[in-house]
Amino acid sequence: MLKRNLARIFQTMLFAAACVGMQPASAADFKAQQSLIFAGEGTASINPLLNSHDELPNLIFSGLLKYDALGNPVPDLCESVSWDPQTLTYTFKLRSGVQWHDGAPFTSADVRFTYEKLCFDQTLLAPVKSNYRDIAAIKAPDDLTFQVTLSRPNAAMPGYFTVGILPEHLLSHTDLNTAAFNQAPVGTGRYVFSKWDRAGGRIMLTRNEHYYGKVPAIPAIVYCTVADEGLKSVMLTTGEADLAWLNAAFAQQFRHRPGFKNYDFPSADFRALSMDFHTPFWQRNADSIAVLNYALNKDLLVQSVLSGRGLPAFSPIQLHPAGGSKEADLYPYDLEKFAAEMARLGWVKGADGIYARGGERFSFTIQVRDYELERVDLAAVTARMLQEAGVEMRVIPVTRFDWAQGYNGYLSGFAAPFDPDQFFSAFVTGQSDNNMGYSNQEVDALLAAARAELDPHKRRALYQRFEQVFAQDPALVPLVYLEGNYVSIKGLSGLDPTRILGHHAAGVFWNVEDWTLDKGAAQ
Repeated sequence: MLKRNLARIFQTMLFAAACVGMQPASAADFKAQQSLIFAGEGTASINPLLNSHDELPNLIFSGLLKYDALGNPVPDLCESVSWDPQTLTYTFKLRSGVQWHDGAPFTSADVRFTYEKLCFDQTLLAPVKSNYRDIAAIKAPDDLTFQVTLSRPNAAMPGYFTVGILPEHLLSHTDLNTAAFNQAPVGTGRYVFSKWDRAGGRIMLTRNEHYYGKVPAIPAIVYCTVADEGLKSVMLTTGEADLAWLNAAFAQQFRHRPGFKNYDFPSADFRALSMDFHTPFWQRNADSIAVLNYALNKDLLVQSVLSGRGLPAFSPIQLHPAGGSKEADLYPYDLEKFAAEMARLGWVKGADGIYARGGERFSFTIQVRDYELERVDLAAVTARMLQEAGVEMRVIPVTRFDWAQGYNGYLSGFAAPFDPDQFFSAFVTGQSDNNMGYSNQEVDALLAAARAELDPHKRRALYQRFEQVFAQDPALVPLVYLEGNYVSIKGLSGLDPTRILGHHAAGVFWNVEDWTLDKGAAQ
């Protein structure tokens, strides 16, 4: 173990040095004293239709709308938006004079192209496609007008108008799934893509001097594609990163440490054991997922793994104003109740201490990405608790999630910081992000009804009922919610923790145009 840890630390230090130690692409744009070096996530694509999980698309692209500090959709590429409830039509009046980063003019043709792909291109492999299925027609009457007509009411639709718009002139004759554009994007947003240095693990951006809004004060961002949380911590310590999202344990090491700042954002970032219903084990034993909650001391998970920086979870939407139904919080930590429920379900503990039913042991596999130490630790502690209760959960470390190996599930992360409808695509039967094959007809009906309900009080009642039904027939075992713990050097200012962050604490750059950087102040 010691040799493995030392090797890992050595590799981490080498990678950290490589990330910023190579010659920069442009001395003018990427001088160390000018660039904000961010230890970000690994990424394969910077196309906002294909990637909604990291910061890069929101730095480079703009949507018709954007989220403000309180999570409300407000105009961005449009100057105004109007809604006609009789015809179910949104009309956007677009900004004039907006340019793509390559200098081409932005028009409604670009918006139409983007939404045609989202709504009508059956070949597009985008997990967000189900968010747009209620769009029946789109029009671009002139260069500065865009219209969307829905087939039915959709209360969540304004939030989905925040998706980044793509340039028609660069993509009209390409396959979006495989386009080279996905690794060399052109947007209209606050920062311009400059270069992807794959060997050094760096994506380099320069500010958009022609941005239609407030031009950022920080002239350049170097986005280091770093997955390992220990590596991020080393990079901060050695001065090779200025900002990083860290798990709670690593962030704790920087509290009250000279030269650094800790930012603790509220977050909807949720962790769970997501079960793969494509696998025969859960097809036979789905009735026994919910009972696992009784065997888990989630308060201990928060204290031991998250250093107290989080909350026990019982629902994927419990932190949203529309969620948090007390009637869905059904499973206190109670080993006696667990044993009684297992007996009721026909499980009998064997000589090896593991329950069995019909000749099958209660033994399943959960894959965990080996570089996400917070998830690795959550999985390890959870497996130990289940083992003590009589269930074998085998943790499989992987570099990338492998859906072809037949693992019974994975240590998942989700978030719905803005609207609970963001789980429609994950939990409704057959939808675009339902990769685990979960299906419950009542859940389908409730989430569809909540999407179409415009009365906020009735909508909240539908989501609370969803929580109750989902708790009884779950797709997953909820574990914890995380805070969004960021650490920066002392000289970085302007981060605003008003915003509730999403999955992997994404969203920290929502007000980057207001940030300032003085690396001399970090000394």
